[in-house]
Amino acid sequence: MLFYFALASFIALRFWKWYTSTRGQNPLPPGPPSLPILGHALVMPRKDQAGVFLDWSKRYGDVVHVEALGQSIIILGSHEAAYDLLEKRSVIYSDRPRFPTFELPRTTFTPTLHGNAIVKLLSHYIAYGHRVASANDPYPKIAERVTEILFGAGTPGLNSVDILPIQVRPEQEELQRGAFKKVQNEMATGTARHSFLSKHLEEYISSGKQDDEHLERLSLAAYHMHGVGFETTWSTVESFIFHIMRFPEIQKRVHEELDRVLGGRLPDYADRDSLPYLECVIQESERWHTVVPLGVPHRVMEDDIYRGMLIPKGSVVISNIQSITHDKRVYRDPETFLPERFLPKPQGFGEPIPDYNFGYGRRVCPGRYLADASIWIVAASLLTVFEICPKKDKDGLEVMPPLEYNTSLTSHPKMFQCQFNLRSEKMRATIESLA
Repeated sequence: MLFYFALASFIALRFWKWYTSTRGQNPLPPGPPSLPILGHALVMPRKDQAGVFLDWSKRYGDVVHVEALGQSIIILGSHEAAYDLLEKRSVIYSDRPRFPTFELPRTTFTPTLHGNAIVKLLSHYIAYGHRVASANDPYPKIAERVTEILFGAGTPGLNSVDILPIQVRPEQEELQRGAFKKVQNEMATGTARHSFLSKHLEEYISSGKQDDEHLERLSLAAYHMHGVGFETTWSTVESFIFHIMRFPEIQKRVHEELDRVLGGRLPDYADRDSLPYLECVIQESERWHTVVPLGVPHRVMEDDIYRGMLIPKGSVVISNIQSITHDKRVYRDPETFLPERFLPKPQGFGEPIPDYNFGYGRRVCPGRYLADASIWIVAASLLTVFEICPKKDKDGLEVMPPLEYNTSLTSHPKMFQCQFNLRSEKMRATIESLA
């Protein structure tokens, strides 16, 4: 009986929302055809959501409305629309839907980075001061398991992890609590390395406060820096390797620039402004196939009117980054990998660098500077030392892997093989001297 009452209530609510939405003075944004009761539940894509939403933007415009399971969703398909709403009107668009597995305290920090490290180790070291000494280290394995569950689940709010977060909690608990306790013990014995967590724990201890809630937020901040930063940063580097391997002439030009500027030494952050073509290649890799194709959803906190259309209160607002970075009004021939597009005229086309990969408005990614710096130093170091080529078959012929990606919340190339060939014996000696 209770089930039938709940079902009848749901149907009545859906009908009322549909009925009232057709009678308002301001229409909802256009979108695909819907049913009075089910809305768009039957047409919502289960795979390649960014690609389907891109097609909808081409058909219905850069502001699209759909409704699924009683939830109003606004899809923004252009930088103009995303900037107008999420930046200019950030006061009412700064909220986000509640996702149980992605609740990240917004801790403000501006890290200072030193040295040349592989990105898979950076997140462990920066968050906890933990050095990964071997392939059997438990923390990377736990982190990979957590990110495999979280990022393989799909779009936040519409996946099984948010419905049943218990499936990931054992791994979360082991990583979050275990690593936090480890740093506390190291601080007690005077052996803790400098890290995000140790720095903020020192400040907490110095303040003389006794606030368990603050410690919990700090523990979660370090955990998310470690887990989420690991996945998105590594996916971006993995995509860069996948892309640069496919374009040997572009890679050759990067090598020439690196050799001319560095003279055989390893790069440092101070070299970044002197390597403009490398910068363009990294940015084009991120534009050509963005790692977070749908960004992170926002939520509008009150009714809003945009271009004469109603944006209903409580709507989930998605900025389709894949659509934005392939907008033909902004990027000529957007399906072509063309690093020169970012060079100033007349050397290039002077097209805008897609810095919106890190999000919009007050909810922009807080780790964007860390991620950007990590990606750059890894890409610069790899191409200084190696030539990245497709793996050869038994006959000595290069086998180029297909251009295929695994996509959920993040997107990265399907498993592929490649070869890292040392560019010179001098580089071998340089690497061995650092071991």
